[in-house]
Amino acid sequence: MDYFNFAYNFIAAKINYASYQAHAALTEHLLLNLTMILFLGALAQWLAWRYRFPSIAFLLLFGFMAGPVGRFIDPDKLFGKTFIPIVSLSVAFILFEGALSLKFSEVASTRKVVRNLVTLGAFITLVMAAAASYFVLKLDIWLSLLFAAILTVTGPTVILPLLRHIKPVSKVSSVLKWEGIVVDPIGAILAVLVYQAMITGEFESSHIFIMKHFLKIVSAGMAVGALGAAFFYTLLKNYLVPEFLQNPFTLALVACVFTGSNILMEESGLLAITVMGIMLANQKKVDVKNILVFKENLRVLLISILFILLSSRLRIRDFEYLNADSLIFMVLLIFVIRPVCVFASAIKSDMNFREKLFISFMAPRGIIAASVSSVFALNLVEAGHKNAAMLVPLTFMVIVVTVLFYSIVSPWLARRLSISNTDPQALIIIGAQPPVIKVALALKDAGIQTLLLDNNPRRIDDAVSLGLTAYASSIMADNIIDEIEISSYSKVLAMTSNDKVNSLAVIRFAEHFEKNEMFQIAAKLDTAIPRSLAGRQLFRENLSYLEFEDYFNKGAKAVNIPVTPEFTRADFEAKYGKDSLILFTIDIKNKLDVINAEYPKAWPPKIKSVVALVTGSI
Repeated sequence: MDYFNFAYNFIAAKINYASYQAHAALTEHLLLNLTMILFLGALAQWLAWRYRFPSIAFLLLFGFMAGPVGRFIDPDKLFGKTFIPIVSLSVAFILFEGALSLKFSEVASTRKVVRNLVTLGAFITLVMAAAASYFVLKLDIWLSLLFAAILTVTGPTVILPLLRHIKPVSKVSSVLKWEGIVVDPIGAILAVLVYQAMITGEFESSHIFIMKHFLKIVSAGMAVGALGAAFFYTLLKNYLVPEFLQNPFTLALVACVFTGSNILMEESGLLAITVMGIMLANQKKVDVKNILVFKENLRVLLISILFILLSSRLRIRDFEYLNADSLIFMVLLIFVIRPVCVFASAIKSDMNFREKLFISFMAPRGIIAASVSSVFALNLVEAGHKNAAMLVPLTFMVIVVTVLFYSIVSPWLARRLSISNTDPQALIIIGAQPPVIKVALALKDAGIQTLLLDNNPRRIDDAVSLGLTAYASSIMADNIIDEIEISSYSKVLAMTSNDKVNSLAVIRFAEHFEKNEMFQIAAKLDTAIPRSLAGRQLFRENLSYLEFEDYFNKGAKAVNIPVTPEFTRADFEAKYGKDSLILFTIDIKNKLDVINAEYPKAWPPKIKSVVALVTGSI
């Protein structure tokens, strides 16, 4: 008996150890997969920033390599049945962040165009894309309608980075941003209606069903979204949510609104969170900027993860659906369907031909199309619609082609149509005191445009009388960002005599400029301003405004000095004296560099001119 017990315990121990080892190996495998997804997402975003190319291209590449090619990431095995809910909820967070940035003031003059694009334009895209799918791709009528409904959405996750890179005029930029965000829930609703009609199986009897279902979805989504916005507004207005809990509470509330709306009426959740975001963005009494900053960071993470996961679900065999017919379909989508949609939507608007043409060539598809197609394809295949497996590879074909095409063509087209400045060098200067005006005049002589902001009308009049562009306003005015064409400027220089105003200016423009693009005169040593709230120190380390002004009191002149490319900083100091203060350098490509406390002693190559405060003779 003792021998039997010993053998039993020995075998049981071996089994438990083997089970432990298998569990540990599985845990390590899952951990490695999750780590790889995060790493590849971060690497793709960094490469996109480094080479100024849409991140989606790198994300799709990495996803293809990790899934169809390498086969070391399998989202379905990794997440199981939770995969689709995770994707849906992530899309809701992304769309809410986009809606939270939509201001009605942005589209005051183009509201009709936006309205038409998301209604008439969506309908035109649906009809024409369905016809192209049916006759060119040889899909059946229902699958053609479903595919076309998915393609009515554009990709705000792709459009917004492209707009930051291209920097079109604000009218065009706001139309594209609004269309990209608002049309997403509309396209998703259209896809749901077609999907539901496919389930019923009868075309004639589906018309009344579709109309009733559409009204139910819109009513539920708008009602739940409005209630969610009102509830959150009340909480914030009455300080019932502490600041440190606002971001996690926002995520929880968005999830509740999205899920609750979907429970009330299936697939109304995206509309609900879009309505909620727009309402919160356009109220005036509660500040949601802190929430927006957090959501922007979350959006980058979620987009990175989702695109890698969704593209890694593809299989090599899926690419057999891509052929000459697919190419013809893409040509029709880009060169026929989109232009017809835009020009029809912009009839009798104040947009000129160049602006309409540019918008016609900016309609990349993104994460919404990818996620919606994945969800419906999976459900339809399980329901017995075998051809539905074509949806995902065809959708990813559209995403890849449109992203690459518009990323390459749109910047070039914007330059040709003269509606953008892809590499602006103009400066926003806070302050219009006499020394600052003199510096702005020297910059103008060097070919660099400036915009002076000051709340003193007399100073502004002095600047304007000298041929400078100036605007009388407080930096904290609600409408200041809307009043200026902010995409035309590359940097902000805070140069008032008030250290706190300078820091406020940096904070005010932080959502529109990177940290390395904002500068300010150094604060006085007795002014306690945290370094995190200040811009980079202008011209040299610890140069206060009083010291800067003292240069002029001692007879220094702000001048633009043309130089040869071989001219060095040592040559400048030898000719004009070490007491002269170098402010800016401009190279032969007209790229402006701001001299600052971190600036290297050696100048960049091929300098063509220097703006400086020269104390001696010129």
